[in-house]
Amino acid sequence: MLTDADARELLARRMSAGRLAGEPDAATELAGLCARLPLALAITGARAAAHPGVRLTVLASELDDAVARLDALETGEAATSIRAVFSWSYENLAPEASRMFRLLALHPGPDIAVPAAASLAGTGPQHAGRLMHTLAHAGLMTEPVPGRFAFHDLLRAYATELVRGTESDGERRAATHRVLDHYLHTAHAAAALSQLNREPLTLKPPRPGSVPQHLPDEGSALTWFTAENHILRAAIAQAVADGFDTHAWQLTCTLAPFVHRSGHWHQHEWSIVLATALAAAQRQGDLAGQARVHWELGFIRTRLGRYDDALSHLSRALDMYRQLGNKAGQANSHLGLALLFDQQSQEDEAVRHAVRALDLYRAAKYLAGQASALNAAGWYSTKTGQHQQALAYCQQALDLHREIGSRPGEAGTLDSIGYAHHQLGHYRQAIACYQSALGLLRKLADYDAEAVVLSHLGDTQRAIGHPQEARDSWRQALAILDASHDPGVGEVRAKLRGLALAEGRDRHGAGVARSRSLASG
Repeated sequence: MLTDADARELLARRMSAGRLAGEPDAATELAGLCARLPLALAITGARAAAHPGVRLTVLASELDDAVARLDALETGEAATSIRAVFSWSYENLAPEASRMFRLLALHPGPDIAVPAAASLAGTGPQHAGRLMHTLAHAGLMTEPVPGRFAFHDLLRAYATELVRGTESDGERRAATHRVLDHYLHTAHAAAALSQLNREPLTLKPPRPGSVPQHLPDEGSALTWFTAENHILRAAIAQAVADGFDTHAWQLTCTLAPFVHRSGHWHQHEWSIVLATALAAAQRQGDLAGQARVHWELGFIRTRLGRYDDALSHLSRALDMYRQLGNKAGQANSHLGLALLFDQQSQEDEAVRHAVRALDLYRAAKYLAGQASALNAAGWYSTKTGQHQQALAYCQQALDLHREIGSRPGEAGTLDSIGYAHHQLGHYRQAIACYQSALGLLRKLADYDAEAVVLSHLGDTQRAIGHPQEARDSWRQALAILDASHDPGVGEVRAKLRGLALAEGRDRHGAGVARSRSLASG
């Protein structure tokens, strides 16, 4: 591969430099579509020179489809055929390496880690690593970061032709099944380690040859989620496209808490993914899957302010969980309804649903759920003015979260306790609780919750007479909410505007008082 500058120079030699300069963006796109490979660039430059009246954007659009691109870069001569040149490297590979190259065309996403490649090929991670390095040495792959490999769309298209012509439908489907199992089981383990499981799913054992990645601790789990974020999106889409419906909805629901915590996906985009997952669960006739996705849809619709849709989804989830006799699922649905009613300023209804959730979690003997419901009951009690009752609920929640080692739950409960103390005028205690919560959330990289706590902290800082500290907290919250396109951004902006207006009035009042004093002197 040439550098960007050398690729442009090669194109310029094949056509006039003025033509290249006249469409700089199209020239850059052409170089990228050719993978900066000298032969592909030479062929493209020759085509451009042969058609001087055709705009470079038109030539780029002709190369936009990877498979058609291989045809467009054919010259009819073996010595200058793009497929023939690729074959010189491919045909020199050992059989296992050539099989790995072909199977990589089935992988979703632009790059792949060694454990996923091992699952794709149904081999051990060490052997897979050696095969991937063999492909890199042959120029068929790159290793942009240690342990992750990628190939350009041109080579992916070439590998796609090979895998379709070599492996049977059954072999291709088995490889796809193995790699989807890899992502689902690794994500499920990562969610458990990072305490992101809302309701543990029951998974089928991974297919023989699939190698879920071992993640030793919470930090490595969160790192894995972040590194594989774009691959996991592609895996969900591939699962839907290839008819792996169970993988589609289970992977979506496993990923959901990470999506909300990290703010990596736009909420409207995530809503579309959830709708696709619901359709997958419905095709399977999986009532538990449908209930779980309805809950997730109810949650995101609540976040988006689409309350009628949210009520519909949460009510369906509750009804399905009742049919299944799943008390924990029913409790989850009541907690979702509590949030929905709170968002509509119906705090008494919110308390009622939170207490009902607590009863169901206790019946199910689900400690994590009990802790969440106690915190929710405390939070909504504060909103109804029952601050001492709120502190009683929340202290039970805090003790239980600490007992089971739930740091996200502990952070959320500290925020609730801080809010209750603020309402009681205990500002110092409130600030201490918020700062403790922020310390935990920043270790967890829970940006969504961090923004909420920062907003509350700013409220208390302003109440205690520290406007600059309040401004700093709200600006930090605003940056997080802006990045994730959160609807709550308007509320924080309003707080900042209110602070600025108040400071302006104070300055004006001080100026008037001073002028009066000078006049009287």
